[in-house]
Amino acid sequence: MKQLLAKIKQAQNYRSPTVALLLSTLILFGCFNSKLVVGRLYNMLDNQIRDEFHKLAEFNDDQIAFFEKRVGTFHVWHRQSELPKYA
Repeated sequence: MKQLLAKIKQAQNYRSPTVALLLSTLILFGCFNSKLVVGRLYNMLDNQIRDEFHKLAEFNDDQIAFFEKRVGTFHVWHRQSELPKYA
């Protein structure tokens, strides 16, 4: 009987860290899907696109103005038209 109780106690001790790890993982993934994380990344996306564009080559002022207008228009369109489909 003592051996059985010892095995049960040992199994319970093993499950506690496993359950804690599982709950921590679920909470962590829940945070990554939250608006706090995804929203910040999304809001920085247009700046990242601009930075990558400027790394590609040397562009004249007309080309830069055209690109800036298109990126801004695209970001606004995506925010208004496409994001509501995911929310």
